[in-house]
Amino acid sequence: STNVYSDMSELQSNSEHAQKSTISDILTSDKHKVKGQWDK
Repeated sequence: STNVYSDMSELQSNSEHAQKSTISDILTSDKHKVKGQWDK
């Protein structure tokens, strides 16, 4: 039963990391879009 708790915490940390990386990807892609508009 202890494995269930460790698996859950691992899943949670993985999903949190995925959300953070997705947000950072969105932010960096927005910066690239803005930069591209400035270059025009």
